[in-house]
Amino acid sequence: MKVLSWNIRQGGGRRLDVIVDAIAGHQPDLVVVNELRARTAPTLVAALQARGLTFHEHTSPTGSENGMLIASRLPLRSLSSGSRTRRLRRGFLEVDVAGWAVVGAVYGPLGRKPTRAFWNRLVRHATTRAGEPYLLIGDFNTGESRVDAYKIMAGSDQLLAIRAAGFVDLWRARNSVTEYTWFSFGRGGLPLNGFRIDHAFASTPLANDAARCYYSHAEREARLSDHSVLLVEFTAAEPTTQPARR
Repeated sequence: MKVLSWNIRQGGGRRLDVIVDAIAGHQPDLVVVNELRARTAPTLVAALQARGLTFHEHTSPTGSENGMLIASRLPLRSLSSGSRTRRLRRGFLEVDVAGWAVVGAVYGPLGRKPTRAFWNRLVRHATTRAGEPYLLIGDFNTGESRVDAYKIMAGSDQLLAIRAAGFVDLWRARNSVTEYTWFSFGRGGLPLNGFRIDHAFASTPLANDAARCYYSHAEREARLSDHSVLLVEFTAAEPTTQPARR
């Protein structure tokens, strides 16, 4: 089972065909897309379906809203209408991936005002799922302060609380030297400060099946997006076309 997560920078626009080719080149079984836009969502969904990622759920963004998409070779069942996750709707999309695990796609808030409430709710939600196969993955827009970035980051304490609840930072568990997945840029496109803000947190039952977690920076360096691609490979669950559990 290969999972890909990528923030495609406000929907892709004219970059969309190249973005789809880049995603397909990694041959994922499940894709999490951040910053899905209403104007390109139908085209992106159709293009991924044509490449075998038949099943999908998304947050139905409107106007210039940044949404989320999960596309999969395995059947999906949306869980995000439940009362526990409704308050996280704009930054969280949760699906049951048939025969494998539950995936919670994350798009963390920017700015200080909404950040604490969002992360506190996500910590509470994650704590209730720590005993089952569960994957939190996406553009968190935060990281561990002074480790994933040079500065204090809002949401850092909550990330540590998610780890304390029984979740494993799959990339950090295998790496000690930080790779940055997003950069701030100065005049002329000069990279300034790097941040690791794209993460995969797996509950212990699922982390035991994680074989590899790594970033592909080529897409960011080619300016297809301002984010690197995050990839996680699991040893369990071969793609199937069995109906989703209901």
